[in-house]
Order: sequence, then C-alpha cells, then structure tokens
Amino acid sequence: MEHAELAQELVNDFRDQHRKICAMLIKLEGSLKAKNVRDAREILGKINNMSGPHIRFEEECFYPELKRIMGDYIDRFYMENDMLIHTVRSFFSLLEKGTLTDQEVFQSVDAVRMLLVHVCNSEGLLVLCEMLEKKVIERLTEKSDACKKDGVPMLKWADTMREVRRVA
Repeated sequence: MEHAELAQELVNDFRDQHRKICAMLIKLEGSLKAKNVRDAREILGKINNMSGPHIRFEEECFYPELKRIMGDYIDRFYMENDMLIHTVRSFFSLLEKGTLTDQEVFQSVDAVRMLLVHVCNSEGLLVLCEMLEKKVIERLTEKSDACKKDGVPMLKWADTMREVRRVA
C-alpha cells in the first residue's frame, strides 16, 4: 500500500473512533440532563470500554511519534488525557448515588462538553499523520490494532498499565 493510502487508513480509523466517542458523549449528556442515572451508567461503561484502546494507543504509540514533530507541545494532550480519566472516574462515583441534583447535572454536562473539546482538539493531530514515514505509519497501524484487540477499558489501563509522566 502507498504511503498516502496508509496514512489515510490510519486517519480514517482514528476519526471513526472519535465519531463513536463523540456520539456516546452526546448520549451521556442527554441522559444526565434527563437525570437518567441507569442509562448514564451504561453509556459511561461503553465510553470507558471504547476509550481504553484509543487512549492507550495515543499515549503509548501516537503521541511519542508526534513529539518528534511537535516537541513538548504534545504534553498538552497527555494532560488532557489526565483530565479525561479523572472526569470519567468522577462520573462513575457520582452515578453510584443513584440520583442527581440540578447542580450535579449542570456540572456534569459542562464536564462532558470539555471532553468533547478534547476529542475535537485531538482531531487536529491527524493532519500530522501524513508527515510520518511509511514504516512509522505501518508500526502505528499494527499498534492500534493490538490495542483494540487487547480491549483494555480506559480506567483499568490507567490504573494498571499507564506510564506515569511528569509533565513540566
């Protein structure tokens, strides 16, 4: 396969994952606004499962490659992932109560929107895929497939496999 085709395939896969995660976040927002805790818990579980392989690939493979192009600027995305992990963990704790106050709904909806911004910010990184060498794109594709095959949920990955980073 040609370089441009490989890059586009990786980008398309990543975008598809982003679309699915965005759709789930929008569903989560709707469930929170409706104070439907049962549905919100179910959707959050799906987000946790879906995001695990994605965020693992980003941090273990994609960001290190992009750091060669972007330098320390890429650290911003690790910090955004910290926020994402913390937010999902907080949502699980909040939803254990079984009911939501109006204030909790307001804060939760705001947090969901911050997560949506993170997904949108990540989309911009995909432009850089075309600048990577063909062998790097091939390796990234293999690693992405391996992360998806492992299927480790985000919070489990964060608790047991994630490398601790000290970002300046």
